[in-house]
Amino acid sequence: MGPGEFYQVVGVGPHSKPWPKDERFDPELLENGDRRNVLESVTEAEFKDFEFIIDIERKIALTLRKLGRENEADEIIRRLDAVTEVIDEA
Repeated sequence: MGPGEFYQVVGVGPHSKPWPKDERFDPELLENGDRRNVLESVTEAEFKDFEFIIDIERKIALTLRKLGRENEADEIIRRLDAVTEVIDEA
């Protein structure tokens, strides 16, 4: 089973060369990409924004449902429910 076989791959892959010369770009991220998802990034950075991100993700799922993309919406809700359950238990 490879990335994206059963669900969409999260994040971005490596950047093609030549890389931007701006020092604001992280060479490691340019070389390897960043596959963290929004929830992982937010929980690492600022827990107080977590509820805001959950709300955004639920709205994305609602939009996907309206577009008839039920499987993708179900996957988002499944992940959100699992994450919020763990947070509530902590």
